[in-house]
Amino acid sequence: MYGGALNNERLTMTEFAMRYFRQPKASDFGSLTLNRKRKEWTWQELTDKVKYTNKPISHSLIRLENNENDKLAVDMFASVMRYMGDLSLKRGQTMTDCVYEILSACHNYPALIDEIYCQVIKQTTTNKSSKTESLLLGWRLFTILTAYFASTPTLQPYLIKYLNEIANDPRRPFNGTASLCLLNYQQTLKFGGRKFILTAAEVEAITSGKNVKRQAFELPGGQKRFISTKTITVAEEVIKELCTEMNVWSDAEQHEFALCYILEKDSTLRVLSNDEYILDITSELETRNEKFILILTRTVWIHPMREDNDLYIDVLFFQVVPNYMAGLLTIMPINNSNQLSAKTLDDAAALAALLFMASTNDPENFNETLVQTIVPRTVLERANLVASNWFDRIKHKLAVFPKHYYGNIARLEFLKFIEKWPLYGSSFYFVNKCKFAEKTFKNPVVAVNKDGVKILASTTMETLWSCKLNDIRSSRKYSINGSGILDVNIVQDNNDKKIPEAKLSIDTDSGSEIARVIGQYVYLNNQKAQYIVNSRNSKQA
Repeated sequence: MYGGALNNERLTMTEFAMRYFRQPKASDFGSLTLNRKRKEWTWQELTDKVKYTNKPISHSLIRLENNENDKLAVDMFASVMRYMGDLSLKRGQTMTDCVYEILSACHNYPALIDEIYCQVIKQTTTNKSSKTESLLLGWRLFTILTAYFASTPTLQPYLIKYLNEIANDPRRPFNGTASLCLLNYQQTLKFGGRKFILTAAEVEAITSGKNVKRQAFELPGGQKRFISTKTITVAEEVIKELCTEMNVWSDAEQHEFALCYILEKDSTLRVLSNDEYILDITSELETRNEKFILILTRTVWIHPMREDNDLYIDVLFFQVVPNYMAGLLTIMPINNSNQLSAKTLDDAAALAALLFMASTNDPENFNETLVQTIVPRTVLERANLVASNWFDRIKHKLAVFPKHYYGNIARLEFLKFIEKWPLYGSSFYFVNKCKFAEKTFKNPVVAVNKDGVKILASTTMETLWSCKLNDIRSSRKYSINGSGILDVNIVQDNNDKKIPEAKLSIDTDSGSEIARVIGQYVYLNNQKAQYIVNSRNSKQA
């Protein structure tokens, strides 16, 4: 839009105005002749350009490219004045409407972002308004803008200098708010700024000086945590806070967790990207009148299980148990007529006992009616054992296990029991069809874990096809006749030779989620490998 700042400038807004604001018209400074140059701005006239005014402007402050943007800039200055109370609201208009108008203009016409910033800087500089809350509201509008939009590189050093000077001077009014603006702006530069327009409730809260919301976040098992969520809080920050409570401190291990939301009406689950703003998500869902919960889940299982934190054990336990009870972790005999092995039955009884002990500390409460709640349905159907037989088997395990195996200890022992199972820690997706080379798999289960991608038979969980993470090159999601397709491009070994351009096609509407989890595994697996290589090199050195 315009050139960069000079290196020797002091980055004052007066200097910015001298370079980039509209030049005064000839009529402003007397007559001009063909033989006379236009009169230069005086320093006073320059400083007045960046100071508060109680009158609307007739043209944009910055030289804009077209008349449409100029008119919009004038309208936005009026909206700024109305929000600050220096101009009467239009009939039926609210302060929230003023904020919506400003944010919408910046979103639809990015060329106006610098202009709006300059307008708010102007109205918060030497503010002598007769309205007692004018300056206060101007700064609160500033906090909203900095949470949404980054200026051009040209204005940015001036903007940051302006905020820094006020934030670092405790004698200046609203130096604390200037610090908040700086924090908002840094977050915007890092994560891209808020995307969804504020709700009326959020605008009203910010206008009244409330910048923090106590937002509920759930953990697997139903535990809730209320976290102070700011306008600029992103998912990554909430994950870090919850992970540190579980004694998960390393970035690599924290990246194995994700925030999701679950819709109450149909249990739809969506995993949030780490850079998504929490209040963008909640505002959008509340606008749609959706009832939802925000929940932390572990989406990648690469790091080995630890035993040093009860909350961590609870989170893993309550996330794994539903998959276990759904029969997704137990691999069955291929032939339906085959009986389950003695080991499978023994494991099921032991795990049932641990599940019972995880929920109670009174073994006398165990009875036959509980069997169906602690043994997977798939195992019950294939075992051909009556409830009394299961009762006796589980009762025996309860007698064998140490007396202190209750509550969290039983949950830990349950996890230790199954963590070496091949499907432990997998993300499971029921899909319509998979095709690889000449093979087609109908209605299979796709499992993604640290070992790679597997296609499983939905009735037995037998592996029909698999590839390692290192073989995956890329993925692409698209639609054919309204049906979602995910193509996973892989390279597989064949007699020590790599076969290029092999493709696994998955017919599913969950393609985005499968691709995201695969990508997360591939990235973290590569990071882990790089860490090992670097560690070896540093030891050799």
